[in-house]
This record gives sequence, C-alpha cells and structure tokens, in this order.
Amino acid sequence: METTLTLKFKGMESELLNKIVESGMFNSKSEAIRAAFVKYCADVGLLEESKFWTGIVKRMREELQKDKRKPSNVLARIKRIKNENISG
Repeated sequence: METTLTLKFKGMESELLNKIVESGMFNSKSEAIRAAFVKYCADVGLLEESKFWTGIVKRMREELQKDKRKPSNVLARIKRIKNENISG
C-alpha cells in the first residue's frame, strides 16, 4: 500500500524541518516527516515502541553506511542544532 500527499510548511515548522535535515539525521524532508509520523503513532499506542526504535536504529545505520557518515559527526551536529536558537 502506498499513499502520496503534498504538505506545505511555514514558519517554525518549516525551520524545524530544514534543521533536522541539515543535521544529517535524515536525508530528505520526506524521510523526516515519515519518521515523525511513525513516532507519533508509537506515542499514541498505534505502534509498539520496541518495533519503532528497532526500525529507526536500523534505518539510521543503513543511511550512515550508505552515505559514509560517522555517527559521532551526526550526533555532534544534532547537539549543535539543539543548542541554536530556533528563531535564528
């Protein structure tokens, strides 16, 4: 099964989406949105949490290997972005 949809983000949501992709945690905005949706489903009890984290870890390892990114570099970048002021 597949679903396609178009989303428009403005303001804070757009900034956050760009920052999470720039962090290297996700390769695309679509990937980041998919992960956020799965996380939400886990939070509201539609998905078992252990399956959620197993899938996320597996996907991140695959992406890191494919792109030759070092996990320590990705984590350092995420920490820097977390410490930035969202408004700029």
